[in-house]
Amino acid sequence: METSDDNEIPAGLRMLFDRWAEETRPRGGLPERRPSTPALNKALAAAQRRAQAVEKDAQNTFHKYKYASAEAIIAEAREALSAEGLAVFPLSIDRDPTQVDHKWGEGVDKDGKPDQYIDVPRRVLARYLLLHESGEEREFSSSVPVIPEKGRPEDKAEFGSRTENLGYALR
Repeated sequence: METSDDNEIPAGLRMLFDRWAEETRPRGGLPERRPSTPALNKALAAAQRRAQAVEKDAQNTFHKYKYASAEAIIAEAREALSAEGLAVFPLSIDRDPTQVDHKWGEGVDKDGKPDQYIDVPRRVLARYLLLHESGEEREFSSSVPVIPEKGRPEDKAEFGSRTENLGYALR
């Protein structure tokens, strides 16, 4: 087995550890310089020019207003991006580790009885990869709240937040 000089740790394991350490290193001070992505940048500008305003296809019956659904925004963005050789892939979708759990509004307890507050994770954090057909790429992230309410328990609220997250990221 090939090993590194650091206390006989296998080279593959050392490489994985070094990669993990770099990815989890606190980012402070000046932002890191991104690699140059001229083809991706040009394609992204073209996709933004191509994208059309999305019709308000959904209705908020409680507050009585129309809005463009996340699904409609995603469909329009996907069409404009793919026409310019761009694609977006999710890298990870997790509960945002920078946010603590908290109490939120009125809800129901585990037995379905009215309860003044429910515990929910604050936000879902998604990391995406924007990839151009030239091979150039860029990572980006987006975070949205998870808001359970009557008729939408925590699991459904979290999945709804994941869709909403992508819709907002592609705006």
